[in-house]
Amino acid sequence: MRCAYGCRKQFNRQEDLIRHVQLKHPQAFRQALTSTNVALQASRLETAEVVDNEYPIPPPSEIESIVEDDFPDEIPELHARYGIPVNNLVCRNYDAVTIAHVRQQFSDADLDFVQHVILDTPMGQNAISQTLAFNRPRFQPEHIPSFKSGKDLHQRLDSLKQLSVDYNKVKVPLISILRNMPPLYHLQARGYYQKRPCFLYLRSMRALIRIRLQDSSLDGNFAYCFTEQYSSRGERLYDEAYSGDYCEELQNQLPNGATPLLVILSSDAALATKIGKQSFHPLILDFGNINKSIRKKLNSRSSTLVTYLPIISPLKKSQVNSPFLTAYKRAVIHSALALITFDIKEWIKDGADLVSPDGQMRKFFPCLFNFNGDYPEQTLFSTVSPLCKTFPMPCCFVPGKSLSECKKSCLFWGLKTTEIMKQKFRTSMAKTTLTRVVNSFAANGQVPFVHNAFYDLGPTFCIHSAITPDSMHVIYIGIFGYHLWSVTKMMIKERHGDAGNDRVDSRFALVPTYPKFHHYPKGVCSLSHLTKKDFKSIMLQLLPCIVDLVPSDVTICLRTFLDISMMISNTSHTSASLDSLEEKLVAFDGQLEVFRGTKKMNFPKMHSLSCFPRAIRRFGGPDSFGTEHMEATQQFNVVKAYARTNHKDSEEQMIRHITRIDKVFAIRRLLGGNEVADTATSGQQNIKSVTLVSSIRGFYAWDLENRNPAYQGFEKKLKRYFTSHVLSDGLLLQYRTLKLVDYDEDNCAIVDFIRITATSQLDSFCIYRSSLVKPPPMEVGLAGTDLFVGKPLRFFSAAVEGTTNMSFALLQRYQALPTENQNDTGCFILEPFSAATGGFIIVPVDAIEARAHMIPYFQDGEEGRSGKVYLNSYAEKYLWSSIACSQDVPDLPDSDIESDS
Repeated sequence: MRCAYGCRKQFNRQEDLIRHVQLKHPQAFRQALTSTNVALQASRLETAEVVDNEYPIPPPSEIESIVEDDFPDEIPELHARYGIPVNNLVCRNYDAVTIAHVRQQFSDADLDFVQHVILDTPMGQNAISQTLAFNRPRFQPEHIPSFKSGKDLHQRLDSLKQLSVDYNKVKVPLISILRNMPPLYHLQARGYYQKRPCFLYLRSMRALIRIRLQDSSLDGNFAYCFTEQYSSRGERLYDEAYSGDYCEELQNQLPNGATPLLVILSSDAALATKIGKQSFHPLILDFGNINKSIRKKLNSRSSTLVTYLPIISPLKKSQVNSPFLTAYKRAVIHSALALITFDIKEWIKDGADLVSPDGQMRKFFPCLFNFNGDYPEQTLFSTVSPLCKTFPMPCCFVPGKSLSECKKSCLFWGLKTTEIMKQKFRTSMAKTTLTRVVNSFAANGQVPFVHNAFYDLGPTFCIHSAITPDSMHVIYIGIFGYHLWSVTKMMIKERHGDAGNDRVDSRFALVPTYPKFHHYPKGVCSLSHLTKKDFKSIMLQLLPCIVDLVPSDVTICLRTFLDISMMISNTSHTSASLDSLEEKLVAFDGQLEVFRGTKKMNFPKMHSLSCFPRAIRRFGGPDSFGTEHMEATQQFNVVKAYARTNHKDSEEQMIRHITRIDKVFAIRRLLGGNEVADTATSGQQNIKSVTLVSSIRGFYAWDLENRNPAYQGFEKKLKRYFTSHVLSDGLLLQYRTLKLVDYDEDNCAIVDFIRITATSQLDSFCIYRSSLVKPPPMEVGLAGTDLFVGKPLRFFSAAVEGTTNMSFALLQRYQALPTENQNDTGCFILEPFSAATGGFIIVPVDAIEARAHMIPYFQDGEEGRSGKVYLNSYAEKYLWSSIACSQDVPDLPDSDIESDS
């Protein structure tokens, strides 16, 4: 059969002809698929032969019947630099066909019930059947589900192959495992494999990529090439993953017109139960082309489970921590990875013609962009020996003795790449004796005999270049939690004995609660098994509690580390902010000598700290990489999925359950509109709001002045806000609470309350701006800004003629002590204004920015009872960037981002 559109090329199979027309004559192919009757279109498509059962293809008769002259000469618009199609030339409407298939299986009443029993209240097959039998007489006739039992529901859901990818049970071959092990362990490996053969419940990466790219809800949130981002001031921003330098590097390695598919792999073992008797090792797939506002949302289901990697446990006690079991685990993992990546090996080399979210047919080249995991997973996947003292890092050739030099990045030591490490592997394997082979691998910092599964996939799938530092494990748990915090407690005990740590505990108990921190009424020095949020809460409240218990060098070093963590936690960076971060790392490296004298700081995560500036330039903002999102997905990929099984052959049941959940999410996305795009843009409409709630009895201004002489002049100050209006009534309505509603970058509401409390309590302070205050304060705000701190005394509203009520706050003013009276904590020390200098101020509630986190001033001998307080400037990013005592810290980048493709 021949093509009827001018080229007259001959084909032996119908599928080849259809694919040729789809790629070379997209106008004709699009017209063949255009139909106003979706049902008719679906019925035509069902008669076609399906390739790989992944999506229907129209029969050749429909394509051959089209006359080429009926179409205008429409040429897709190409990217000026990379030659990639960038316009919305739709080649295939998959949504219409998929919706037609869903409607054949489920009615609207069915879908409501399916969502209830699969997503809202997950039930097993028997529970669904019992619920149907119990509720069927109570359903309205139009709401009775069409399926009769839970088995029927699951069969219908499983039949929708185009919504998600089903798993296949694959056996990891023994010959592949033996190939990755030393010969002396082969006999033990055969015995272990005979008792416990290794299986994978694998979802094809090809099919996962196809289905994810066909998701039209990603249209507008998917980048097809390297895209630079700029702030409103013209500075280049490192924000999205596709705005980093590594995306540009991968783009330049591909042929002109190719689209890089930025593959992100994440892996970390997780416990399925609290008692820790069952663990699983999920492998998660995601794409850096997707905007991180979508990719980082759990309800968007952007990340996809590929499989559960095998968990190797000892058969007997003698194998616990044995060299054989460690070697066998590495061999099994890389044998499994070779099976997982086998079906995209051809795509990595030659590319694949795939439909993108906007409907355009593009040639995608999968490239390994990120690998997110903790240090053990990084060394496991990169075949680097963590116990090796020569080159223990998976990303560069830093010697083990120089890991503590956090001022030197990977570029200083030399980068590891696939070509370099593959050549070193071949050289080591070519040695004549086993001893020489092992010594050669040890000199290179490699694991002996393990053929890395990524080395055969080419330079664009380099595992060493994709390694990224993880802020959770590096900063909070690693450097601070396991090292700096433990050394600090040791120093306090050496200087003050057990009474020193007791003072720290009593001070932490007096620190007021704050929504973003944990509160420790029983102290912190004796706590164990802490999480990332625990270490972060301790770190951001630590300095005011220990400044007089440790040497000043320790306080300055910890303060510099706090500044580094705050800078890294910013979601976007500029070149200036990264240069400042590098300067801070150099300063921290010198200040760390005070800790090196007590404990060796030569560990891998200390070097990972120096990798952050380069990683941000290469991979975008720090929230574009790391394990926090991946560990959040383990809640439903491991914990909830395991709870839905009978604990026998759990992996198969878990991945089947997750596949059904993915299908229900896809159905809801198809039938509910473009929910992902809506949630991505809805954050632009939500603005910060401040309201008064919980009204109580009113009061008169003159009565307040008569009752309390400290409020003399209250009525005069209040009338300054009504120069063009007249108070309709002298009665002021009083409230107990101020409600603050703000929105984060994920469009999630953050609600906080400021309540009127006793004078001695510190949990009701607020930060306000002087720009809306009448008259503006004569004093300069904190660190030269217009920010001030006050303690609310009353919240009230006043009725104004011709307008709505105006809401105000009566605040007790606080001022910062002179510079010579401040200390090294980086937190301002404040004291209340005296009544003679104006002890109170009236501000509109719109001038209140946020609640302030105050910490008692413990260094006066009265343990926080003197009235002085610390303003914890590390509690909020905007507060730290505005009033941090460190004057060399640059401002945070603008939130307005412009893209330049």
